[in-house]
Amino acid sequence: MRSALVASLSCLACIACEDSIVIEPAPGQVVLHFDTDAPVPTPTGAVTVDEAGPLFDRMRVEVFEPGRDQPCAGCTNDFALDTALFAERRASIGIAPKPNVAGYRVRVRIYNAAFVTREGNALPEATIESTIALPVVDVHGRIDASVTLFVDAVGVPNGSLTEPVNPELGPIAASLVGTWAGAARVPCESAPRPGEVCVPGGAFWMGETSTPTSIIPLHGGHHPKLVIISPFFLDATEVTVRSFRESKLRSIPWSKSDTGESILDFCNTSPEEGPRDDHPANCVAWREARAYCVQKKKDLPTESQYEYVAGGTRGARYVWGQDSPQCNEAMFSRLGHGVFARSTAICRTPTPPGGSAPVGTATRDRLELPTGTIVDLAGNVAEWTIDYWNEDDQGCWAKRGVYIDPVCRSPSKEDSTLRTVRGGSWLVTSGQLVRTQRVGAAGSPVYSSPDLGFRCARPGR
Repeated sequence: MRSALVASLSCLACIACEDSIVIEPAPGQVVLHFDTDAPVPTPTGAVTVDEAGPLFDRMRVEVFEPGRDQPCAGCTNDFALDTALFAERRASIGIAPKPNVAGYRVRVRIYNAAFVTREGNALPEATIESTIALPVVDVHGRIDASVTLFVDAVGVPNGSLTEPVNPELGPIAASLVGTWAGAARVPCESAPRPGEVCVPGGAFWMGETSTPTSIIPLHGGHHPKLVIISPFFLDATEVTVRSFRESKLRSIPWSKSDTGESILDFCNTSPEEGPRDDHPANCVAWREARAYCVQKKKDLPTESQYEYVAGGTRGARYVWGQDSPQCNEAMFSRLGHGVFARSTAICRTPTPPGGSAPVGTATRDRLELPTGTIVDLAGNVAEWTIDYWNEDDQGCWAKRGVYIDPVCRSPSKEDSTLRTVRGGSWLVTSGQLVRTQRVGAAGSPVYSSPDLGFRCARPGR
């Protein structure tokens, strides 16, 4: 049995890459067909702005003999997915178990290669998994059976080695690949107001598995979650000093000094017109930031909305892609004067004080969308969100499955004042500009910071 099984499993890897491969079933064989409604890569890898990007790109198939909890030798295959594999119904495997013996099981997993541990295991919360009980075969003949892996079951296994589920009998009639409704690009129902951009709805992976990048202990972003985002409008820029002054709300004002000898030299707001009017309004407490947005009949964005745009709506490491920025491409590491004179910041400004730059200065820190361009999502100032801070595997973020427009409304048990801050700033290194960068900051009436600002959002439907 084992030699026939290994040969059949070897065919599975070939099926994934050779159009000419056809499974010829051995006597007493089960042919197991696979399908999914998940968005997977196209054969060319091309995706238009109006299409859902791939959310899953790998499949692992393991065969278990009766009474065993580890795959038999040579009975595991892990290979790349593409839409043609399913659409042409080539995602199949032939298995020849011992005749008239029950207890054979097949575990199949679809996952994203970005969410794999150092040991090579797919993270359960980012995996669609089903464990199938193979039909009992006779000495001769062929049994066709099929398994469909649905995105809505992500993180929640269907069946187990001790309680496998039965497959559907027969082959796949027509593939569902790419039909998961949650990934559809959904436009806003109206035009944006001046200064806004419509962010179309869709789905993305929130979080990553890389080493924490935050220098602050309250970091997160390392437990992936599949999130559906409804369309929304987002301010094209961080709220500027000029706009904030019109609200008459409070902040810690600029010291009127450019030496950088006081931390207040890095605050921007001022009750009078001045040279920093086009800089982001910073040194603004969470309560005042939200009050500003409410004045505009908006609110602060959720942290899931922020991460969605900060990854270019496709889960990229940075809003522009995967590569780290140069100094003019994003506003980061702008230290080296006054209280930061000892800093070895790579983007030290030639004249003091450093700090923030006028909104939109960065050449790559921008997201181009059909209704406009959103700037400064990675750097310049970090930004308040509406969410309470929770660790990304606790509280609001502890459940498995698909999240729909999540917002954390439950305070952290450690500190009930903390609100989530997203994005990097002029104060951090390039590694802290990634879309998953998140920290908790005190949402008390008095807490604010020169590297912290905000922008506003509202629903798109």
